[in-house]
Amino acid sequence: MLYTVALEGFEGRDIAVELAGVFSAPRILVDGEPAPKGQKAGDVVLRRNDGRESVARLRTTNFLDPVPHLIVDDHSYQLVEPLKWYQWIWGGLPIVLLFSGGALGALFGSVGVIINSRLFRSQMNPVLKYLATAGVSLGLGVAVFAIALALRLAVPDWFARPETLTSVDGRFTVVTPLHLVQQIQDVDLPTGDTLKVTSYSGERATIGYYVSYADYPQSVIRTNKPQTLLQGSRDGVSENLGGTITQDTEIVLDKHPGREFIVTAKDDKGKPFTVRVRLYIVGARLYELIVWLPENVESNKDVETFFSTFQVSPE
Repeated sequence: MLYTVALEGFEGRDIAVELAGVFSAPRILVDGEPAPKGQKAGDVVLRRNDGRESVARLRTTNFLDPVPHLIVDDHSYQLVEPLKWYQWIWGGLPIVLLFSGGALGALFGSVGVIINSRLFRSQMNPVLKYLATAGVSLGLGVAVFAIALALRLAVPDWFARPETLTSVDGRFTVVTPLHLVQQIQDVDLPTGDTLKVTSYSGERATIGYYVSYADYPQSVIRTNKPQTLLQGSRDGVSENLGGTITQDTEIVLDKHPGREFIVTAKDDKGKPFTVRVRLYIVGARLYELIVWLPENVESNKDVETFFSTFQVSPE
């Protein structure tokens, strides 16, 4: 698009500014030809009718407005009237995506505002300008929503956020890197008793998280010391995994006895993995916190937060 300007000393001459294209910068044209370059970057030389030379350049006053100001010998010429405030508001509607669409919204919102400002500077019918800019704003909003939804379905781990899991019945809280799914199952004990186990589990970035609680029968509590029960649970975990205990330490949680250990094992395909476990006995209740780590995947901030934030509340 060209904008012509009448300059004193250039009467009868066609001085125009050509807006930037997709792959080209804006230019100053004299009688349809690009003005010769000046000594400084961005400067061009304009020869007046009397033979004197003037230095001209283009200055962007608003990066969203595609129409620059023409500067000739330090005198500024406004090529077109500024956009009205209501045009900026209407054309700037995509900016809402900056605050609601994350990085994707920021990208699409910025592009939308730039496109709309150029539509308002086009030679389109005024009514069509408003319709076109409304279409751009609506279309980009739909695009951001659709792309975000597709990404959530394709790679849910990207959108997982830490949350605090609070179990009222389990009387515990723990910060997890993702939402854990609850499951309840019965486990038969060697004593003939049945243990009702309530668990919460989930996986993020190939790392599995598991927390559970179960209440031992009073007969088991009366006839076994806490560390005996913890050792039995430790051995049960190791046997179920078919692995080897590589580390084993007694720990406490608010004076409640516990045990932390690491088991190394292999999956059905023969790939090694590591399981890190913490067990606690609080009264008659057994708590288990387990993290599965694939081969060559080390503990990270999410794992440490999962273990360190676990807390139990009084009965």
